[in-house]
Amino acid sequence: MGVKVKIIEVDDKRCVELSQRLNKVNVICADGTDHDILREERVYDADAVVTLTGIDEENILLSLLAKNNGVDKVVTKVNRMTLMQLTDTLDLDSIISPKSITVNQILQYVRAKQNSAGNNITTLYRLVNDKLEAIEFVVREQKDYVNVPLKKLKLRSGILIASIVRGNELIIPKGDDCLMVNDSVVVVTTNRGFGDLKEIFD
Repeated sequence: MGVKVKIIEVDDKRCVELSQRLNKVNVICADGTDHDILREERVYDADAVVTLTGIDEENILLSLLAKNNGVDKVVTKVNRMTLMQLTDTLDLDSIISPKSITVNQILQYVRAKQNSAGNNITTLYRLVNDKLEAIEFVVREQKDYVNVPLKKLKLRSGILIASIVRGNELIIPKGDDCLMVNDSVVVVTTNRGFGDLKEIFD
């Protein structure tokens, strides 16, 4: 992709492993929490910095340090859900939580299994500290809400049909648009537990 990647890793053995496996990546064996090391390696000149230590507080502080030194894009790994809530008050770009990602994958799998026919969930993401779900459904077959203008369908409260993908076309839906068989539909909702597209309609 033409992206130059630099990894700063404190563990000697891990550095050797990374350098052997990633021959186009510059691996530096040093303490990535050392401010002098970061300056020496010109980390603050990077287009993006990702903080991936095993300590959430270190990741947050390093991300804030990178932001304050002019890095445009910062991604922060945070494991503890209690800290995820505190990060709302900080000037951080993107926060990833391995725990949340795992939960989302499990939920996606379980719901797809529960709904083996009809409109399967293909993707599910929890957003805004788990207050929202973004769910992607695929319209597998003809239903009573297919080929009907959206303005004539009644959605449950707390639901937004965010987009429709039809072939290679991305549609930001309006009232006159319809859902069609084989469409991929992204729904954003404050509700929980949807397993089929029909459940979003009243």
